[in-house]
Amino acid sequence: MAFSPDGRLVASAGADGTVRLWDAGSGRAAGEPLTGHEGPVLDLAFSPDGRRIASVGEDKTVRLWDPGTRRQQGPALTGHEAYARSVAFSPDGRRLASGGDDWQVRLWDTGSGAAIGNPLIGHWDVVDGLAFTPDNSTVVSGSWDRHLRTWPVPPDPSGALCSKLTRNLSHDEWEESVSRTVDYIATCPGLPVPGAAGGGG
Repeated sequence: MAFSPDGRLVASAGADGTVRLWDAGSGRAAGEPLTGHEGPVLDLAFSPDGRRIASVGEDKTVRLWDPGTRRQQGPALTGHEAYARSVAFSPDGRRLASGGDDWQVRLWDTGSGAAIGNPLIGHWDVVDGLAFTPDNSTVVSGSWDRHLRTWPVPPDPSGALCSKLTRNLSHDEWEESVSRTVDYIATCPGLPVPGAAGGGG
């Protein structure tokens, strides 16, 4: 389970393969469940800005969701060779770490969904806990092997780009320059999306 950063929503992961959102004030379900995993969901996390949820499960995938639209963002992130068991966002929301029963830690770019580098290998049992340092430079993993390990996070080239921009692509620009079949992703978290509520013109 996880609270949204503003405390208004609670997300829960289920053995029924769904992620469900709940109104923290009333305790009532907030919309339809998020479906897509093919098997139990084992962990989830909200992004620091609350605009995304990441989930992992026994289907070996990592999935990103938009809690507003209840839609999956882009295709499932694949690479784990066994259950994907733990997940964490970096403080700036641009990176995602996942750990699994394959004893591996994997890093992902949340903007593109691409894997960052090779799997981080060093544990000799299930990786079931992850956390980033506040400066986004390091991820710490915990394992059933009773060890904590620290891993450097490669510099984020998109971070330098996003620091020079004032907005994300609009939905129309996304369809024209990226794809009409890939769900829209705000590649610079924290910057406005033209045409969206509060996103400027």
